[in-house]
Amino acid sequence: MTNFPDSLVIIGAPRSGTNILRDVLTSLQEFSTWPCDEINFVWKHGNILHPYDDLPVEMVGERTSRFVRKQFKKLSSRTKARYVVEKTCANSLRLDYVDRIVPEAHYVLLVREGHDAVASAKQRWEHPHAASSYYLKKARYIAPSDFLAVLWHTVQKRLGGSVLKEGAAWSSWGPVTAEIEGFIANGRSIAEISALQWAQCVSSSLQFFEQLDHDRWIMVSYEDFVQRPEQEVKRILKMLGTSVRYEVLTAACKKVDAGRVGKSGDLFSDEQLQRVNEITEPVMLAMRDLQRSI
Repeated sequence: MTNFPDSLVIIGAPRSGTNILRDVLTSLQEFSTWPCDEINFVWKHGNILHPYDDLPVEMVGERTSRFVRKQFKKLSSRTKARYVVEKTCANSLRLDYVDRIVPEAHYVLLVREGHDAVASAKQRWEHPHAASSYYLKKARYIAPSDFLAVLWHTVQKRLGGSVLKEGAAWSSWGPVTAEIEGFIANGRSIAEISALQWAQCVSSSLQFFEQLDHDRWIMVSYEDFVQRPEQEVKRILKMLGTSVRYEVLTAACKKVDAGRVGKSGDLFSDEQLQRVNEITEPVMLAMRDLQRSI
């Protein structure tokens, strides 16, 4: 476990602001990340044929741990950054697995109001933004032994969109569990699938962080982050034991847009909203309970 870079793992359900938080942090001089959106297939090395993302801790073998840790070390060595920032939304479903691999890491749990996150995810199911360059950036980090399996998996997702209602472009998008796959197979609406995806990611994360030492993680509200980005980033930096000059922090946070908060109302019918509420409300209550307790 020696000579491992200082690492910050951002945890959040899809469309919860994890991208912009990562981008703000990695615009600071001492922070770096991979030049691609997520590295799910790095984390799944050794378990690449497992169909779901909620991998149990028992699936962390020496091969998996060695490969993932090597990627962190290589990035740190190449960029000369003090902190490696990692953001893969599927990690919210397998935090015991992640923490077994990188027990030195600090975490940011980024949470967003369920309606807004689900509405944004619904749009991505229907209109994903994935040019060929997106996959080429990821490809260099896929283990050679995994490449054919990853290629086949990607082709299946891209060509399978017609199995969903409402004109979805993908057969699945974002983290996948058996329950999410069941919603897809049973013809549930994209709104309901997105709600279940959000609920499972957040619920799984809450269970993990309730048990983790408080000095290793911080909880950040997306709504607070977009309204007061400098303040929330300062909290994260304080957890890491570092700081930056005010003008540097202000420049890094200029890219944060607060205009998307509370904009989900027009994207759901009354029936969709009722079904989304049934799935998300219990998790929203648990999320607020944890926020009040820390």
